[in-house]
Amino acid sequence: MKEMNRREFLTLTGAAVVALSLAGCSGGPSAPPAPAAPTGKEAKVLEAINLFRKEKGWGTLNQDDGLNALAEKAVDCALGKIEFDELTAEMVKNSTLLNGPYQTFGQPIGVVEKGKPTMHYDEDVSKMKKALLALDMVDIEDNLARPNLKIIGIKVFTGNDGKLYWVAVAAEGKK
Repeated sequence: MKEMNRREFLTLTGAAVVALSLAGCSGGPSAPPAPAAPTGKEAKVLEAINLFRKEKGWGTLNQDDGLNALAEKAVDCALGKIEFDELTAEMVKNSTLLNGPYQTFGQPIGVVEKGKPTMHYDEDVSKMKKALLALDMVDIEDNLARPNLKIIGIKVFTGNDGKLYWVAVAAEGKK
């Protein structure tokens, strides 16, 4: 291999720096792209929740894919596969209290009793909104009724009875 002199080295290094800097200048925004809007059943649940929150004057929630793992744990809890304490421990682990990514969670919705999910899924968004409006405020004051919640993870699943249900986990935001 031929040894490079200083001039050749500086020329090649300069060209590499220019190429790398141009590769980073795509002309687009420097911020990461916004998460894709949810589709399918989860999107319908989110629409129902946001219609419910809008009617109450609490603002809308945005889907956060990072909360989906906690929503999956909520499904496991609703199906009786894990105890509620295990779900709340997972939420604490993911909170900023223990250097996790999420700030202040609401109580998961759709999970009340082990093995008994509570929120029925319906293709009709207005029916799911009405079901939320029919809940006693005590049932939702620690989850969807908190106006400071901004992001949510949602999962639709088949219950032990063969019917479709949904669960959701919401948080104030990320650190």
